[in-house]
Amino acid sequence: MSLEIETRTEGDVAVIACAGPIQIGETANRFRDVLRETLRGGAMKILLDLHGVKYVDSTGIGELVGLFTNASEVGAGVRLCNVPQKVRDVLEVTRLITVFEVYGTLEDGLRGF
Repeated sequence: MSLEIETRTEGDVAVIACAGPIQIGETANRFRDVLRETLRGGAMKILLDLHGVKYVDSTGIGELVGLFTNASEVGAGVRLCNVPQKVRDVLEVTRLITVFEVYGTLEDGLRGF
């Protein structure tokens, strides 16, 4: 299964909507490339809409950590929204739920900035 990624701008927030698994191999590589390009493009507010992500493995978690670290280094903010329960469970087990601000809806995430 492939990972679909849609990027758009809502005001001054870069929204990255994902659907599909984020796991070792092509999907994690694509996810990482989009995240890095968004930061290189100068985005200072990034909202990851994970509504369609049903599975994240350790590689996907590593990419989220990498995004958070890289964004922090340049003063950018990263938030998550529409996180499915299975993904939320992984974030809780890894304690990343305490690192990221997580919102229930896209609208709440946009307002959170």
